Amino acid sequence: MDVKHPPRSRYQPCPPGLYLTHGVSTRHHAATTTLNKPWVLHAEKSIGPAFASSVESDTVEAFERFEINCRFGRAIDAQRLVLHLWGLPDSDALLHRNLAALPRLLDIADRYGLTLSIETLLCQVSTPLDVV
Repeated sequence: MDVKHPPRSRYQPCPPGLYLTHGVSTRHHAATTTLNKPWVLHAEKSIGPAFASSVESDTVEAFERFEINCRFGRAIDAQRLVLHLWGLPDSDALLHRNLAALPRLLDIADRYGLTLSIETLLCQVSTPLDVV
C-alpha cells in the first residue's frame, strides 16, 4: 500500500505507511482486536543496513528511525521487535559496524519494553557466527 506522507503537524511519526492522527488510540484498537498476543513488530528493513554506512548522519538517522519503530511497537502493545541488522547493499561486508550498534539498539528497545530480535539474513562474505 503506497501512502503519501501527511503534514507533520497533524500526525505522529510512525514507520512508513503507518500514520496515527492525534485522535486515534492505537492502544485501544490493539486491546479490542481479536488477534492473539504476543504481538511481533518488524522494524523498517532499511534501518539495519544504514549502520554499515561510514556517514555519521546515516547512523544517527537509523537510531532515530529505530526509536520511532519502538514507540510504535509500544503504542500497539507489541512485545517483540524484529530487526534486520544488516542487508543490501553491503550485506555482511561491514558487519562489524552493524554489530557495534547493537548495544545501543538493545537499550532503546528495552526502554520501550520490547525484546529485540535479530532476523538472520543471507550473507555474501561470511556467516554471522564467524563474525561474532
